[in-house]
Amino acid sequence: MNPVKPLTASLLALLGFVTIAHADKLSDLRKKLLADPSVSSEIKAAIKKKIVVPGMCPQQAFAAAGFPGLYMVQADKEKWTSNIPPPVIIEAQCETPDNSIIELSFRNSTQFGTNAVFRVRFEKGRAVVIDQNPFSTTTDRKKKSEESGAANGTQSLSPTNQEPPSTGSRR
Repeated sequence: MNPVKPLTASLLALLGFVTIAHADKLSDLRKKLLADPSVSSEIKAAIKKKIVVPGMCPQQAFAAAGFPGLYMVQADKEKWTSNIPPPVIIEAQCETPDNSIIELSFRNSTQFGTNAVFRVRFEKGRAVVIDQNPFSTTTDRKKKSEESGAANGTQSLSPTNQEPPSTGSRR
């Protein structure tokens, strides 16, 4: 008997379990938010359509678009110490928004009508930019703030005096 085959089968079974658990977790999040009376009808409708809209917090965006891929977090230095993992900061934004700047990347077929990667930028815990541009950097934000209007239809962002954001992946 080839010892690799049982190992391969075990890994595939484990991956299948993780995928199912991931889907169950997302399904549970959607159900929870759709039943929550404090979530606006506009946000609930967007979650049902699987579309991220301005004003959503990160968990509402997860419920709409699925779990994110890459992320970038520029932590609010008045609230968070440097040893706090970025996912903790992201998770806190719905209940206790702060001055952290967060960008999450998603991929789905519902946001722009085609299977596409897109970015959602959160400020003060709420989605303010939803587009197909790459993550912003401190230099990009300073440049955009100097422009009178963004040519690509996204909001002009104000510069910050904070350090460059941390990046990573939630997966």
